[in-house]
Parts: sequence; structure tokens; C-alpha cells
Amino acid sequence: MGHIQPTLQALADTVRSFRQDAVLEVCLAKCTIYMPGIQIERAHNLIRDCFDSDMSGKLETLRPMLAQNLDVIQVNGLCVVGTPVGPKDYVREYVRNSVAQVALKEFTFGVRHDEVLDDTFLCISIVIQEKG
Repeated sequence: MGHIQPTLQALADTVRSFRQDAVLEVCLAKCTIYMPGIQIERAHNLIRDCFDSDMSGKLETLRPMLAQNLDVIQVNGLCVVGTPVGPKDYVREYVRNSVAQVALKEFTFGVRHDEVLDDTFLCISIVIQEKG
């Protein structure tokens, strides 16, 4: 599994540490695994293979992350705390869509409505690249 499985195990250890040491929960539904440069099917297979071959059981902490949302694994780009990360085309498309949404809100409601975050959250994203 190369470096993927140890990276996932480090994330699982981090999730457990937050839970046990600080009594905090990492929201796995908001976590993303970013694997640029490979096909989405290969990315899904690599991650599944890591879970299937994990003899330590450490990755079970992360299994809900995969069960909840198939979009948890991204290969084209991702958004971290409102900021697009990825190739220029992905960032441009993200910004273009965001501008269109704001314009639509202003047109529909006549005023701009901002969303306010009223809870504290932790954002964890993993970037995994295949060599060669």
C-alpha cells in the first residue's frame, strides 16, 4: 500500500487522540481524501484495498467516513474552508460557480445574504499523490 495506509492510520490515530485526549469529535463527513493525478476509480480501489488489508484494525475508526459519502475521495480538486485547492481549471470553475451563486442570491433577494458559522469545526484533508 506504499504510503497510503500509514497516512490513513495517522489520520485514524489523530481522530482517536482528539476523542480520547480532548473529548472532541472529528466530523468525518467533512473530511476529504485528495488524490490528484489518478482516476477516481483507482483512488477508490486504493483506499478500499487499504481498509481491506488493515490487520491492525486501526482504520475502522475511519470506516464511517467512507460509508457516509462517496465524494469523500476527490481527484480533481477540493474546497478547504471555502478555498478551492487543485488544478487551475478546478479553481477557476469553483470561483465561476461561486460568483454565479452570489449573483443569483442578490438577484433573487435583492440583498446579499452571508452564511455565518456558529459552530467550531476541524478540517482535515489528506493529499496523496501517486509517484511516477
